[in-house]
Amino acid sequence: MAERLTPFLNNNKTNWDSVLSAITFSINTSVHSTTGYSPFMVLYGQEPQFHLSASLSQNSLLSDTAEVRHYMNNQQRKLDMKRQYVKENIETMQARMCAKANRKIHPLTVQTGDYVYLNAEYCGPARKFHYSYSGPFVIHEVKSNHIVVLRDPHRDKLFPNIHLNRCKKAYVRANNPSFVFSPDDFPPLVATRVEIPQYTRHIP
Repeated sequence: MAERLTPFLNNNKTNWDSVLSAITFSINTSVHSTTGYSPFMVLYGQEPQFHLSASLSQNSLLSDTAEVRHYMNNQQRKLDMKRQYVKENIETMQARMCAKANRKIHPLTVQTGDYVYLNAEYCGPARKFHYSYSGPFVIHEVKSNHIVVLRDPHRDKLFPNIHLNRCKKAYVRANNPSFVFSPDDFPPLVATRVEIPQYTRHIP
């Protein structure tokens, strides 16, 4: 809408309301790239009629009830057919858009108990200076191949219905109080005395 309004606005951008109805009509009567039909055609089954449009005389049709019924049934069939085409075109376009989007997504395989970082999606000033991810969080539940429930391990707060495209794996070392190396691996410490030689300075 804004893209179509802009060329017709004055320098102060104050006359948008005077051209809004014309732009709306233009959009409603233009063929949509997804459906293959204009919104007006989908709704009414025909293109809009203007004063200069060649109109057919309907006197003969209106005088015969059978012909009127046949005409209305024919219009209804054409409208149903166009709406079916619109539905198929929309489904085809949606599948194409999904396939295009999925090519850019790297699948993330997780299971309950895994740690992940969550995209913070910060909106505001100085967005680039904020951390992109928060966490780590624990996968509390895997609801589907794309939706998980996260849990904050410090507050036990749940974050339901998080899409995996907002997550990335976090490799967190488990808390282990044991020694990294066993004390037996080190030799016992023995106190030894080191003799430091004495040096005499000779003055010539």
